[in-house]
Amino acid sequence: MQAVLDRGDMQASVQTGAAVIPVGEAWQRALAEGLPGPLWQDDGSHRAPAGTYLAACVAYETVFGQIPVGLAGHEGLPDEVAARLQQLASGG
Repeated sequence: MQAVLDRGDMQASVQTGAAVIPVGEAWQRALAEGLPGPLWQDDGSHRAPAGTYLAACVAYETVFGQIPVGLAGHEGLPDEVAARLQQLASGG
Protein backbone atom coordinates (compact mmCIF):
# COMPACT_ATOMS: atom_id res chain seq x y z
CA MET A 1 0.00 0.00 0.00
CA GLN A 2 2.85 2.39 0.78
CA ALA A 3 4.19 2.10 -2.77
CA VAL A 4 0.78 3.05 -4.18
CA LEU A 5 0.59 6.08 -1.88
CA ASP A 6 4.15 7.10 -2.79
CA ARG A 7 3.38 6.97 -6.52
CA GLY A 8 0.28 9.09 -6.03
CA ASP A 9 2.20 11.62 -3.99
CA MET A 10 4.94 11.85 -6.63
CA GLN A 11 2.41 12.30 -9.43
CA ALA A 12 0.69 15.09 -7.51
CA SER A 13 4.06 16.67 -6.82
CA VAL A 14 5.01 16.66 -10.50
CA GLN A 15 1.64 18.08 -11.52
CA THR A 16 1.56 20.85 -8.92
CA GLY A 17 5.21 21.52 -8.17
CA ALA A 18 4.53 20.88 -4.48
CA ALA A 19 7.09 19.22 -2.24
CA VAL A 20 6.46 15.73 -0.89
CA ILE A 21 7.02 15.13 2.81
CA PRO A 22 7.92 11.41 2.86
CA VAL A 23 6.38 10.45 6.19
CA GLY A 24 5.34 7.03 4.89
CA GLU A 25 8.95 6.06 4.19
CA ALA A 26 9.97 6.93 7.75
CA TRP A 27 7.01 4.99 9.15
CA GLN A 28 8.05 1.96 7.10
CA ARG A 29 11.55 2.15 8.57
CA ALA A 30 10.13 2.52 12.08
CA LEU A 31 7.73 -0.39 11.68
CA ALA A 32 10.45 -2.63 10.24
CA GLU A 33 12.60 -1.88 13.26
CA GLY A 34 9.94 -2.53 15.90
CA LEU A 35 10.14 0.64 17.95
CA PRO A 36 9.57 0.53 21.71
CA GLY A 37 6.45 2.67 21.37
CA PRO A 38 3.37 2.42 19.14
CA LEU A 39 2.96 4.73 16.15
CA TRP A 40 -0.84 4.45 16.27
CA GLN A 41 -3.36 4.80 19.05
CA ASP A 42 -5.40 1.73 20.00
CA ASP A 43 -8.07 2.61 17.42
CA GLY A 44 -5.54 1.94 14.64
CA SER A 45 -6.49 5.17 12.85
CA HIS A 46 -4.96 8.02 14.81
CA ARG A 47 -1.32 8.65 15.49
CA ALA A 48 0.14 8.02 18.91
CA PRO A 49 2.64 10.61 20.23
CA ALA A 50 5.57 8.67 18.71
CA GLY A 51 3.90 8.62 15.28
CA THR A 52 3.10 12.31 15.46
CA TYR A 53 6.67 13.12 16.50
CA LEU A 54 8.13 11.01 13.69
CA ALA A 55 5.92 12.79 11.14
CA ALA A 56 6.91 16.18 12.59
CA CYS A 57 10.62 15.31 12.31
CA VAL A 58 10.20 14.34 8.64
CA ALA A 59 8.30 17.58 7.97
CA TYR A 60 11.02 19.57 9.76
CA GLU A 61 13.74 18.08 7.57
CA THR A 62 11.74 18.63 4.37
CA VAL A 63 10.71 22.21 5.13
CA PHE A 64 13.92 23.50 6.70
CA GLY A 65 16.46 21.29 4.90
CA GLN A 66 18.08 20.36 8.20
CA ILE A 67 18.23 16.93 9.78
CA PRO A 68 16.18 16.68 12.97
CA VAL A 69 18.83 14.67 14.84
CA GLY A 70 19.63 16.52 18.04
CA LEU A 71 16.44 18.56 18.27
CA ALA A 72 15.62 19.30 21.90
CA GLY A 73 11.82 19.13 21.79
CA HIS A 74 10.47 15.64 22.51
CA GLU A 75 6.80 16.20 23.28
CA GLY A 76 7.11 14.08 26.42
CA LEU A 77 8.70 11.08 24.72
CA PRO A 78 11.64 9.36 26.44
CA ASP A 79 14.98 10.73 25.24
CA GLU A 80 16.07 7.45 23.64
CA VAL A 81 12.78 7.05 21.73
CA ALA A 82 12.88 10.66 20.48
CA ALA A 83 16.51 10.28 19.41
CA ARG A 84 15.72 7.13 17.43
CA LEU A 85 12.68 8.72 15.79
CA GLN A 86 14.86 11.67 14.77
CA GLN A 87 17.33 9.25 13.15
CA LEU A 88 14.55 7.35 11.37
CA ALA A 89 13.13 10.60 10.05
CA SER A 90 16.53 11.29 8.47
CA GLY A 91 16.73 7.94 6.74
CA GLY A 92 18.59 5.99 9.36
